[in-house]
Amino acid sequence: MSSMIGMKALKEVVADVLDMDENDLHDEMRMEELPDWDSVNAVRLMVHLESALGVRLPVEQVMNAQSLKDLLIAATEEVV
Repeated sequence: MSSMIGMKALKEVVADVLDMDENDLHDEMRMEELPDWDSVNAVRLMVHLESALGVRLPVEQVMNAQSLKDLLIAATEEVV
Protein backbone atom coordinates (compact mmCIF):
# COMPACT_ATOMS: atom_id res chain seq x y z
CA MET A 1 0.00 0.00 0.00
CA SER A 2 1.49 3.34 -1.03
CA SER A 3 1.66 6.17 1.42
CA MET A 4 -0.85 8.95 1.09
CA ILE A 5 0.29 12.48 0.58
CA GLY A 6 -1.69 14.89 2.67
CA MET A 7 -3.01 18.27 1.62
CA LYS A 8 -0.89 19.86 4.36
CA ALA A 9 2.31 18.47 2.84
CA LEU A 10 1.24 19.58 -0.63
CA LYS A 11 0.41 23.08 0.62
CA GLU A 12 3.81 23.33 2.31
CA VAL A 13 5.56 22.57 -0.98
CA VAL A 14 3.32 24.91 -3.02
CA ALA A 15 3.79 27.71 -0.47
CA ASP A 16 7.54 27.17 -0.53
CA VAL A 17 7.77 27.24 -4.34
CA LEU A 18 5.53 30.31 -4.67
CA ASP A 19 6.97 32.06 -1.61
CA MET A 20 3.62 32.43 0.13
CA ASP A 21 2.04 31.56 3.46
CA GLU A 22 0.54 28.08 3.39
CA ASN A 23 -2.38 29.41 5.48
CA ASP A 24 -3.40 31.43 2.40
CA LEU A 25 -3.94 28.20 0.47
CA HIS A 26 -7.23 26.32 0.62
CA ASP A 27 -8.08 22.89 -0.78
CA GLU A 28 -10.41 24.13 -3.53
CA MET A 29 -8.09 26.96 -4.58
CA ARG A 30 -7.79 27.13 -8.35
CA MET A 31 -4.30 27.07 -9.77
CA GLU A 32 -4.86 30.34 -11.65
CA GLU A 33 -5.64 32.02 -8.32
CA LEU A 34 -2.09 31.32 -7.14
CA PRO A 35 0.24 34.31 -7.37
CA ASP A 36 2.89 33.90 -10.07
CA TRP A 37 1.42 30.59 -11.28
CA ASP A 38 2.97 29.90 -14.67
CA SER A 39 4.82 27.15 -16.49
CA VAL A 40 8.13 28.04 -14.85
CA ASN A 41 6.66 27.68 -11.36
CA ALA A 42 4.84 24.52 -12.47
CA VAL A 43 8.23 22.98 -13.31
CA ARG A 44 9.71 24.26 -10.03
CA LEU A 45 6.76 22.69 -8.22
CA MET A 46 7.35 19.35 -9.96
CA VAL A 47 11.00 19.36 -8.84
CA HIS A 48 10.05 20.24 -5.26
CA LEU A 49 7.29 17.62 -5.13
CA GLU A 50 9.77 14.97 -6.19
CA SER A 51 12.50 16.01 -3.75
CA ALA A 52 10.22 16.76 -0.78
CA LEU A 53 7.52 14.12 -1.17
CA GLY A 54 8.90 11.52 -3.57
CA VAL A 55 6.22 12.28 -6.15
CA ARG A 56 7.09 12.38 -9.83
CA LEU A 57 4.41 14.08 -11.91
CA PRO A 58 4.47 14.70 -15.65
CA VAL A 59 4.44 18.41 -16.54
CA GLU A 60 1.10 17.93 -18.33
CA GLN A 61 -0.50 16.73 -15.11
CA VAL A 62 0.75 19.72 -13.17
CA MET A 63 -0.30 22.15 -15.90
CA ASN A 64 -3.71 20.46 -16.32
CA ALA A 65 -4.53 20.53 -12.60
CA GLN A 66 -7.39 22.95 -12.07
CA SER A 67 -7.06 23.18 -8.29
CA LEU A 68 -4.88 22.16 -5.38
CA LYS A 69 -7.29 19.29 -4.85
CA ASP A 70 -6.67 18.08 -8.44
CA LEU A 71 -2.94 18.32 -7.84
CA LEU A 72 -3.27 16.32 -4.62
CA ILE A 73 -5.26 13.59 -6.40
CA ALA A 74 -2.61 13.40 -9.14
CA ALA A 75 0.19 13.36 -6.56
CA THR A 76 -1.51 10.63 -4.53
CA GLU A 77 -1.77 8.42 -7.62
CA GLU A 78 1.90 8.92 -8.52
CA VAL A 79 3.67 8.08 -5.26
CA VAL A 80 6.82 6.12 -6.08
